[in-house]
Amino acid sequence: MTGLASATSADGTPREGATLSTDLVGNSGIVVQTTATLTTSSVAAKFYPQVSNDGTNWFDLKQPQAPAQVAVATGTGSPVTTLTALIIDASVKSFPYFRCNATLAGAATDPADVTAVIYRWTDGFQV
Repeated sequence: MTGLASATSADGTPREGATLSTDLVGNSGIVVQTTATLTTSSVAAKFYPQVSNDGTNWFDLKQPQAPAQVAVATGTGSPVTTLTALIIDASVKSFPYFRCNATLAGAATDPADVTAVIYRWTDGFQV
């Protein structure tokens, strides 16, 4: 399921991911496939998984991954693409809603600096 279509964002402005009902997710949890293609040499991308009880108030989901695993390399003046899979274990089902946001930060972003997110799971129903 597409969490965020590939697009750019203003410096430091989070792009809010699509809301996923965890009722759709089986007992294996979620894998969040992230893609960042960065050209601007001082821009970095970060991905923020979140959970919610009501779909309105969101909590950052702290992962066992080190911060370096959710922040991706900066651009070099030429496009640099980083692909990362964030593992969200089955405890995510203790909240009814999940999403993953993306932020570009560090300098004025260029239209070529883009992020994208796809939600995947292995059992239950995948859209």
